[in-house]
Amino acid sequence: MSRKLHLLSAILFGIIINLLAASCVTALKQRAPAAIPIVFQPIFQNCWPADSDALLTVKKSGIRVFSSNMVWSIVDARNADIQFNSILGDTVFEVSRRMPSWNVVGPKDLKISENIQGIVSIDGFEIPILAEEIGCVLSGVWPSAWLQQLTLNSSSAGQVSLKGQDVHRDFAITMKVDHAPKANRADDIQSCTVLKWGGFLGVMRRKVTLCREQTGEGLLVSLTGVNDFLVEWVIQNES
Repeated sequence: MSRKLHLLSAILFGIIINLLAASCVTALKQRAPAAIPIVFQPIFQNCWPADSDALLTVKKSGIRVFSSNMVWSIVDARNADIQFNSILGDTVFEVSRRMPSWNVVGPKDLKISENIQGIVSIDGFEIPILAEEIGCVLSGVWPSAWLQQLTLNSSSAGQVSLKGQDVHRDFAITMKVDHAPKANRADDIQSCTVLKWGGFLGVMRRKVTLCREQTGEGLLVSLTGVNDFLVEWVIQNES
């Protein structure tokens, strides 16, 4: 009996050692940031601190359902404040985050939350954006942390395609330079990021698309793919 217990203990010990070794390999395995042309590098930035304002429009099935001036202050990975004001300057409602809690103040019936992984949900509709990435999304840039998960898929004159994935979602990013000879800022870059998540064995995956481009009015950022909504905001050019 003791020999059997000894053998069983040895087998279990071996399994535990192998599992720990595999865990260590996984934990230590890191990828180098994707190497991209220098002209595209400014589009990837840290997500805090970040503060600015924009003109926001929300459409449902092509019909405008909400518009306001949006002002945000992202202090760090844990704290954020976003305010929505009418054209007269009155505050319509305010959203604040003090990790991991969200609070909405005002008459607008809006429910915002995040799961244990930090993925944000608005009125029950999950958006594959981490709460700590909101400063980047609002500002029309992509989180620099994404470069750790991305690889260069294709590159040509003035255009780049990147692909990758993390534990939450799949990434597909395209970038192109507007007026390439003059481009030296993130604002000169037109880019779309397609994020896919959920589903089972690659079937019934959900998808949202974030795009940003420079227009005559300013930097136009858009979000599509959430319950037939089109959300657009314009960060106006500094005068």
